[in-house]
Amino acid sequence: MTAGMPHFRVRWLLRAKAQLALHPRQNAILYALLCDAARGQTPDGPYHMPEGLLLDAPETGRLTVDGGEHFAFGATLIEADPAQATRRLHRLSLGLMRLGSTVPKVPVALGGNFDLIEVRDLVSGLPRSPGDPFQPVSRSALTQQIERLLARADKPLTLRFLSPLRLELPGDSAIDGHRFADGGKLIVGQLLRAVQKRLPAAGLIPVGNETPFDDSAIELIENRLTWLDLEYGQRDHRKSLGGALGRICVLVKNPLALAALVLGQYTRVGRNLRFGFGAYRIEELGPDPTECERATATPKEQFDSACEVLFETSSFARNSGLSWKMAPHRLANLRREGWVAGRAADFEPILATLPSRLVRDRLEVWLGDDAAAEAVRSGPSSWARIWPLLDLIMAGIHRSGAQLARNGREFVTFNRRVP
Repeated sequence: MTAGMPHFRVRWLLRAKAQLALHPRQNAILYALLCDAARGQTPDGPYHMPEGLLLDAPETGRLTVDGGEHFAFGATLIEADPAQATRRLHRLSLGLMRLGSTVPKVPVALGGNFDLIEVRDLVSGLPRSPGDPFQPVSRSALTQQIERLLARADKPLTLRFLSPLRLELPGDSAIDGHRFADGGKLIVGQLLRAVQKRLPAAGLIPVGNETPFDDSAIELIENRLTWLDLEYGQRDHRKSLGGALGRICVLVKNPLALAALVLGQYTRVGRNLRFGFGAYRIEELGPDPTECERATATPKEQFDSACEVLFETSSFARNSGLSWKMAPHRLANLRREGWVAGRAADFEPILATLPSRLVRDRLEVWLGDDAAAEAVRSGPSSWARIWPLLDLIMAGIHRSGAQLARNGREFVTFNRRVP
């Protein structure tokens, strides 16, 4: 199995002209931005996401970018012809320059409010000016990664999903309304075959060249995935598009499957790949030398608000009645059923019982920034620690025989009325 098609990696660095307001996961607005940038310098060209372009959105957790501050995002481009890849990436860059300087006829987020100050080839590590060639990921780099893992083939591997994995479960495997793989259900053989299926589609192996792997090629040792709900679209027509992030530990028993997983880091896996989903890294290989790095760390003062935004758009918030919108209905229902408001909820005793690794996993997924997650986990009590864990907190309160409700910004426990 050899890498036969170049993969190119690019990072765009923007400087805001005035304050930009962002969602903590910016995939939707950056997808729209690239669709418009694909027109190049012609604003009336076709609006589309270029074929083979996979978004990178590293600035997770940031809610604002003030005027003069930097903001970074990037992409992987799968393109057989290096010269054509260079032309396509420069066309996108020219389109971004146009969008930054001119508000488009059809409004697009960020439009007219930034300067494109750098285009960087992440493979060579060099900034690119118009016409400069981009360098593809080398075959030797992929081969070296495969050889490193083959040398430790009897040891488990950790796959860390850095953007949401949307892997639909077979119909007979979906449980309790869960249609996609998450921390409760993952068929690791299906994941491996999904990776394998991407390889010919991305030109890494000949089409129809290999028999699908069976389940014996890989064993799931540990599933530490966390489901994250995301919303996108117009305010009055919001759509939900979630996925699983975090780590799984696997034992790979077939050298060809091991090679496929290495290559899959560049093709991604699952659905909505152009939206920036399905990216993973094998942690035993160390940091990705072509990683699209964020421009700046998430400001500490935005931790609480970023997690609250994600909570409010989560299915748990909606279904539990703890969202801002549903909280009054839950309060009314509890009172009607004979529950009596007690004291303000104290979350700390339950938080203290949660495994440290589980807390860290949740925070890393919600904040999208390992340093921020550790600061929140080891720091004083904060809402940034509570929002990602509120489902576990609520379950602990229920086990004690009480109920949890929300009254504005205050959480209150309810107890049964004593006859």
